Amino acid sequence: MIMADNINCPLCNGIANLIEDEIVNRLYKCSVCGNDFFVRVHYVDVPVPLETKVFKAYVHLENPSMIRIFKAKVKKVFGGKSNFSLGNLDRQIQSGVLLWDLGYYSGEEIQGLKTAAENIELTVDFRLE
Repeated sequence: MIMADNINCPLCNGIANLIEDEIVNRLYKCSVCGNDFFVRVHYVDVPVPLETKVFKAYVHLENPSMIRIFKAKVKKVFGGKSNFSLGNLDRQIQSGVLLWDLGYYSGEEIQGLKTAAENIELTVDFRLE
């Protein structure tokens, strides 16, 4: 497991040194500005390969009168996915946005999402980020 003992300070971008390591929280102190800050560490069993491609999913609503139908279709395809937030979609709808941001998905995930969307005639644009 690779853990950095020195990282950049979020305030001044100076070098911050590890002061305390409490498993999930690490305390750093900047050697330039003196800022103390915590960093939360997330451990994963299987590291994510650096070459993993990440795509952002979008749905463009061309006809605002179809919001309810499109929202139902989006929920059917993306509901249950950890990167999909119904609350975020609702905020976009309330603000009048017609290009809905549905979150990030791996290359492995998008094939199943594409198939599910095609089955219910929902056009989803997956953009490589």
